Amino acid sequence: MLIVEVFGLYLSTYIVVIISIDRCIAILDPISKNRGPHRVKVMIGVAWVLSAVFALPQVRHIQGAAEKSSPLKFFAAFSATV
Repeated sequence: MLIVEVFGLYLSTYIVVIISIDRCIAILDPISKNRGPHRVKVMIGVAWVLSAVFALPQVRHIQGAAEKSSPLKFFAAFSATV
């Protein structure tokens, strides 16, 4: 379930950034509110995709580091050299 933790971290950050960008656009161009719902759906979709893309390598890296630091593997490697 490590992917859920890392994914949630990225997603919450990107959602806050999207809210900020959306509010900035709404203040700078208040007449374009008709395009707002479509723009928000696209931005949220991009946030989900980016979160998944950036979370996967971290999870693989953490799992690989956990496998390398396993006490059983360390003991097996140590006993093979002695």
